[in-house]
Amino acid sequence: MAISSLISNKMRALLTMLGIIVGIASVIAIVSLGEGGKNEVLGQFEQIGASTVIVQVRSSQAQSNDYITPGDIQAIRDRVDSVKYITASSQTVARASTEMARRAIFLTAIDRDYTRFSPIDLLYGRDFTEIEYTDGLPIAIIDLAAANAFFGRENAVDEYITLENDGHMLRVRIIGVSDSVATQFAGFSNISGDDSSSMPFFVYAPLQSVSPLLDQGSGISSVFVMSETPERVDEAGQAVVRLLELRNNNEQRNVYRTQNLASILDQINTVINIMTLFISAVAAISLIVGGIGVMNIMLVSVTERTREIGIRKAIGATTWDIMLQFITESIILTLIGGLLGILSGLGLAYGIAFIAARLQIGQITPMLSVQAIMIAVSFSSIVGLFFGIYPARKASRLEPIDALRFE
Repeated sequence: MAISSLISNKMRALLTMLGIIVGIASVIAIVSLGEGGKNEVLGQFEQIGASTVIVQVRSSQAQSNDYITPGDIQAIRDRVDSVKYITASSQTVARASTEMARRAIFLTAIDRDYTRFSPIDLLYGRDFTEIEYTDGLPIAIIDLAAANAFFGRENAVDEYITLENDGHMLRVRIIGVSDSVATQFAGFSNISGDDSSSMPFFVYAPLQSVSPLLDQGSGISSVFVMSETPERVDEAGQAVVRLLELRNNNEQRNVYRTQNLASILDQINTVINIMTLFISAVAAISLIVGGIGVMNIMLVSVTERTREIGIRKAIGATTWDIMLQFITESIILTLIGGLLGILSGLGLAYGIAFIAARLQIGQITPMLSVQAIMIAVSFSSIVGLFFGIYPARKASRLEPIDALRFE
């Protein structure tokens, strides 16, 4: 009887469900995009690995001889058993020039273990060899945008480029071309109509090769350390700190600090979860509004069907029978609204992700868990039950004689 009643008033039932549909769709879309965005962000960090810890020099407390040197790094490799890889890199903004162009670049000086932490995706050419890192040969890897700007083509392997910084110049041979973040930014600038010529490019070179071009001050201020296993990451960080303190005789000054990348991941995860929960709570307000709409329509339905209620009670229907019918109608409305809301929410999430990908704002794959679906459907059912109780109770308490005389 409840289903028959809803079918006979299709448009009214659809309009009643609209608030539920909008509320569920909003929650599903936000949760899906939130989870997808979280996985994308965490995936970028997890490329480095859960076994990584950063050891940094506290610049406010450090003296010139406290900074990390290549000798310290080699000693850590040789003497700390819990350390699997250690790398130091130094970045600076420099200039690069060829016969075609002279442009600003991000010069990143790296050592042999750098790609263990942050792989360089090569499109052409090859990576640096062990001998090239050790001997400091004048070679470099540039990104795709730089190759197009400096040479007018993507494959710039075996071409030469001149690097300049702080009055020093170095002519290097290009052995590889990589795909990098700078390439993506340049593409976005082109789409948005901006002039990407003002954007610096990435150039990678061995640390020994370009050390005269770097503004390192007294030495290296931080290193990345990868432990043998994720369980030993804290042990590796503390062992590195102890060795640096012994080598530099500064145990009492607390010069070095460690930062576990796993803790950074946990912080990012917590922040994203809080934001998703807050926005979902705001979106869920529309569910309350939808529930009030259900109650209003059910109250109208009680008024319209007062005579029907009187006839049913006169031939033996109990108070519970009448109440159950109206509660059933409310739950059916909200359940169907919840299911339509889930489908609408998924469509909305994938639509937003598609638009974001086309505009190169970001690559997000919406993630919907069974838990989110169950919560959405359960919540919509509870809303229907809660807001359907009052109209159902009002209908069930009607006196048969009064209901039969109602016009």
